[in-house]
Amino acid sequence: MRSQGRQTASPLRVYWSVTPEQGSSTYIRTVVSGLRDRGVTVNALSVFELLRQRGQIIHIQWPEHISRGTNPFTTALKHGRALGLLVAWKLRGHRLVVTAHNRTPHHETNAFDSKFRAAVYRNADAVIALVAGHFELLEQDGTIDGRIRREAIPHPLVTERVATNRDRSDGALVILGQIHPYHLIEEFIAAWEDSSVQRQVIVIGAPGDPELAERLRRKASTNEALRVYAEFMPDDELADVLADAVAIVALQRNTFNSGAPFDALPRELPVILCEGAQFDDLAQSVGPDWVFAVPETLDADDLTDLEAWLRIEREAPVLERFLPDNVCDAHIGLYESLSD
Repeated sequence: MRSQGRQTASPLRVYWSVTPEQGSSTYIRTVVSGLRDRGVTVNALSVFELLRQRGQIIHIQWPEHISRGTNPFTTALKHGRALGLLVAWKLRGHRLVVTAHNRTPHHETNAFDSKFRAAVYRNADAVIALVAGHFELLEQDGTIDGRIRREAIPHPLVTERVATNRDRSDGALVILGQIHPYHLIEEFIAAWEDSSVQRQVIVIGAPGDPELAERLRRKASTNEALRVYAEFMPDDELADVLADAVAIVALQRNTFNSGAPFDALPRELPVILCEGAQFDDLAQSVGPDWVFAVPETLDADDLTDLEAWLRIEREAPVLERFLPDNVCDAHIGLYESLSD
């Protein structure tokens, strides 16, 4: 999957707000690992270090994660850290990049978190969107204004291209991603149950919303065609499940991007998405035969149309744009331009 990547002209150092050592995000793991392979030093965000130095590059992912705590004590500590970061980049001339992963925070936030998130975007030297069409939504929301530098850098593939000769025509539909209400999991299952579609549905994802995960487990206990794995699934186990799947379902509401397609497409698995910018972007990039759009208010008729679409013949998807080396090149080019 690796392409002939560029070599950095001079050593670069970037402070990321989330690193692979701090979480299990495949996006973070893939991009940061690729940058480090190419000579870029990626450090965890350190307010102390940023107060000591000048002119560093700060790259923020999910700004609300910096300031949001899980209890009053950690919230106070995180609020202090967020204020320290604001002071550091104002006083020490740092350059700020923020990646717009989601339109609004995934979890409930307080007034301080909202103001900090707004300050991150207001002070940013550049904003990255994973899908170019989302810049318009950010501007409509007032999150960014017309003067901000914009860079569209896609989500990279998170696995090598996997050729398969298996007959998947009777495979399962796999709903992949954290279990949250904005993934429309219950809505998809309701439409599936109302339809004449006979194939199995498998839900795989960490329980971001424990109550929703428990409702899905209870439903699976009464429907043998529904399987629910409300937990993080290791890569080797996930690969076995996807080898027999017919498609990946990744319906996102109130968010900008799903990483599930970049597990699916290298395996030549088609993807079901909500209508919107990510569907439009992927259909243009990889070919319209590889992505199927449903409305947020999907019903049984949409599942009937999907069933017919799943059985069409397909050429291999075009994935060059999403190769990790190409995604890393784009990040490095942005960092170098900010370092000039």
